[in-house]
Amino acid sequence: MKKKKFGTFEGVFIPSIEAILGTVLFLILPKQVAETGLIKMIIIILFAHTVTISTAFSLSDCATNLNKIGAGGMYALVRKSLGIALGGSIGIQLYLAQAASIAFYSTGFAEPLQPIIASSPYFSFFIQMFPDAQRQQQIIALAIYIVFFVIVFIVADFTIKLQKGILVILFMSVISILISPIFGVSSSVFTGSINFLGTGGSGLIVLVLVFTTFFPAVTGIGAGVGMSGDLKTPQKSIVTGTFSAIFIGLIVYLLSAFTFSLMDPDLLINNPLTTVLGIESGSITAVLVFIGILVATSSSGLSYFMTGPRTLFAIMDDNLLPKKMNFLKKDIFKGGSEPRIAVILTGLLGAGVIFSGGTETISAIVGIAFLAVYGWINLAAFLERVSRNPSFRPASKGHWLISLYGFLVCSIVMIIFNPPVSIFIGLGIGFFQIILFLLILKYKSKNKVEGVWWGVIFSLAGFLTSKLRRIVQGSKNWRPVVKVFAFGGNNDDVNNAVLRIGEMIASYQGLVTSHLITTSSNDVLKEVRRGLEEPVHRVLVNNKSELTMAVNSIIQSGDYSNISTNSVLLQYDNKINWESVIDQVVNKSQMNLMLYKDNPYFSWKSARNVYTDYNIDVWWRGTANGNLSALISYIIHRSNLAGKIKTNVRIIRKIDGDDQMSQAKIDLVTLITKARLTGSPLILPRDNRDILETIRDVSKDANLIMIGLPDSKKETMEKRNIFQNMLYSFEKQVDAFDSLPPVLFVKASHQINLLEE
Repeated sequence: MKKKKFGTFEGVFIPSIEAILGTVLFLILPKQVAETGLIKMIIIILFAHTVTISTAFSLSDCATNLNKIGAGGMYALVRKSLGIALGGSIGIQLYLAQAASIAFYSTGFAEPLQPIIASSPYFSFFIQMFPDAQRQQQIIALAIYIVFFVIVFIVADFTIKLQKGILVILFMSVISILISPIFGVSSSVFTGSINFLGTGGSGLIVLVLVFTTFFPAVTGIGAGVGMSGDLKTPQKSIVTGTFSAIFIGLIVYLLSAFTFSLMDPDLLINNPLTTVLGIESGSITAVLVFIGILVATSSSGLSYFMTGPRTLFAIMDDNLLPKKMNFLKKDIFKGGSEPRIAVILTGLLGAGVIFSGGTETISAIVGIAFLAVYGWINLAAFLERVSRNPSFRPASKGHWLISLYGFLVCSIVMIIFNPPVSIFIGLGIGFFQIILFLLILKYKSKNKVEGVWWGVIFSLAGFLTSKLRRIVQGSKNWRPVVKVFAFGGNNDDVNNAVLRIGEMIASYQGLVTSHLITTSSNDVLKEVRRGLEEPVHRVLVNNKSELTMAVNSIIQSGDYSNISTNSVLLQYDNKINWESVIDQVVNKSQMNLMLYKDNPYFSWKSARNVYTDYNIDVWWRGTANGNLSALISYIIHRSNLAGKIKTNVRIIRKIDGDDQMSQAKIDLVTLITKARLTGSPLILPRDNRDILETIRDVSKDANLIMIGLPDSKKETMEKRNIFQNMLYSFEKQVDAFDSLPPVLFVKASHQINLLEE
């Protein structure tokens, strides 16, 4: 059976206006006008409506930006802007608030009925069974609640028709109030003057309390928006119906406040409105108002009984809850299209709320929950606009200031709603939403945040990086910005150890851009990316003779924005012309060079997973490369610390030439202490072994060895390093390290001052 779709009037306007013109209009507004006076009440009414108007603009922005909204109302709009994790947590919170709202309005329906039933001889048996007045009210509320449930359970079309009749009665009640000064009410009720200033206090605290009591009256726009999945043209209907309901509601509240200001304030403060209007004498106006009170609360309850199950249906349709709960989307009738099982669950939840406590607590929970949702709607529209996302092209003409205003006011009102109760309720709702967000993020969103956040961060990053050109970095602010290169061929098992090392170096307040240069046309990135957080860019070359050219070209390519690459990390490959690469990196591009030589017997992956500790040995051969090596080891240590991996760093120096052990140790300890580096010094005495043999013996258990790399024959001879004639026989010299754990050769383009003040 094809599901019937509704237009703007019956689908959005009726549920919204009936939720707006609820119990506040008949039960609370008269006393508020009497106590605060017409002037302050008009200010409160206008200020409260600015929140819903700003929220309506934000709704319009989000709604008119989508080709398809679907079921879920506000949840659907928030989810598509803020992502499934945050949007889902808001949606579940919204659904629970809607279920609780039904109980709240049922209780509001029962309040004026309870005294009448309690004083009627026809219900004496009821009074005897439940002598407590609050219990009587709860039983009456439950009975009304069941009636609401049956009505909604039958079919949505019938409920909409019923709400049309309720709307007629509701407006008849409003009209009877507005014409009461000239027809239908005793003239003794009216004073002949306007109550401008009120009889109560006029301090800020009083105004805040009056505002928070009145504010729930204007939060009913969610009832109409919640019908989004049942609308013929939701983009148009949500905008037109919501704004129409808000402005008509505003006019009704202003005119009603003016009418109440003409009445005797003492009568309004000490008596219900129906008594003031003469219900005991059979006044038609009073009877219509009494009926209006009943239908206002019932219409609000019916509205949320319609929208609540549809919100739950949308949540289930997005697979946010366990698959075992998918039955909630179904109808109990074969071929039916209504979410009746969701209606049953909503009914059970709401029924429990009726007996959970007084109306004040329920009102605070519902009010704060809706305020939170409205705040998120405004924040979503604000972020979409300020991020300047090209895909955000709403047909509405909103502005980011309007949405920001709505978000800020919603946040403030949540705090002052009903202190100190609101503080505890707000914290509870916030904590509950955080838990939901984390659960959905982990199990349904694969720990990835979606939505507008990418655009927001992109815009912020672009703005901030554009300012970097005016700031001198200096040694104190040095951070690794690294281009990483791994290599692979058609039949090669690509080793991503160098990519992992790059992430270790850059993950602690740095940036990394990883490249896989390969001759394979097969998609090897999936395997290469395993265990990596950063993306890897594949560069395809025809053969390995082009590797050097590819590396040099990428090194010379432009950087992102104003963040210049300062380091290059390469996987060792004997097909590379290292003389050309080293010259390009260090001399021409003025970048630090790090060359990673892996060992199949000491792979990076096994080192991290097998060993309890991660051991780094830094072989110190002077400040030129030594300072950079020590700093890189510190960065890796901090990176591993964040991953809860214990890292041990040794800074090793072997006595050479005329150096003295005692002075060498003092120099090394002084450097580590003053530079606040991580690591323990190790001074080795002079002996007859060459340095390679010493490294093989001392660092055999290391997970990573770091050694300085000279770049010229002159430097090689002066430093008496193992890399004799480095650029002339590079491969042969590097091959000598085959029996060692992974080695990271380091060459600094300039000396980093670790002791800079």
